[in-house]
Amino acid sequence: MLQDSVPRQQEHGKDTDAAQSGEREESSAYDSSCSSITLPETARSWLGNLSFSSRRTSSVSVSSSAGSDTAFLGASNKPHKANQVAWEAIKRLKSTHGARVCLDHFRLLRRLGSGDIGNVYLCQIRNPGTAGFPEQQCYYAMKVVDKEALPVRKKLQRAEMEEEILGMLDHPFLPTLYAEFDASHYSCLVMEFCPGGDLYAARLRRPCKRFSISTAKFYAAEVLLALEYLHMMGIIYRDLKPENVLVREDGHIMLSDFDLSLKCNVVPKLLRSPTF
Repeated sequence: MLQDSVPRQQEHGKDTDAAQSGEREESSAYDSSCSSITLPETARSWLGNLSFSSRRTSSVSVSSSAGSDTAFLGASNKPHKANQVAWEAIKRLKSTHGARVCLDHFRLLRRLGSGDIGNVYLCQIRNPGTAGFPEQQCYYAMKVVDKEALPVRKKLQRAEMEEEILGMLDHPFLPTLYAEFDASHYSCLVMEFCPGGDLYAARLRRPCKRFSISTAKFYAAEVLLALEYLHMMGIIYRDLKPENVLVREDGHIMLSDFDLSLKCNVVPKLLRSPTF
């Protein structure tokens, strides 16, 4: 999986470190499928009203559904994120606004890439250093999904499944769902941002465009641990490829894109071998 066996088109941008989940602007493998989507006029106007760099408040109506409350409760306990600045900032934001987070609390900086069911934006919490928030600003990845366009493309169930799965996860090598809310007919998922890009881009930066044996073993071991946890939770991950293995700032990996995953009801059991 990690060897240079398949050539790719040479239309890559030079700024690969700014990519989220390897979904580089205008060069992502998903862009071709997303480019065929025709958004309604209301969608275009809403996206046009988003201020990526200014502090102007968007005029779109934002609501938090009952499903959002469930997601907040499910995402309130993330032991492996304890004492991390990004997680503490989200918890303070929720406590300040009664566990209800909306689009107005974030400032969208730029588009990171396009997926099969939505776009991903780099964002920050507005007004850092005030109301008890840390002075150090944190970056997040916000996935925006058009819920009106998905039924036409018969992909609404995939988006709902991804949201449900993300709310269940709590593992060092899997994404953290910080917040979920609705803005107009869009569903917004605030997740962890990985500045290291994906394994495909990381491999291209290596000498001879390939990983060493020790590096390949390191990444494969962490992917295996993530898959083991998913299988224990009854989740079948069906989109494993280098572009979906992200690299965090600390060098560890994070699996992404769960819209093709399946979930089944399981009851994990610890099996002990008999003592001889």
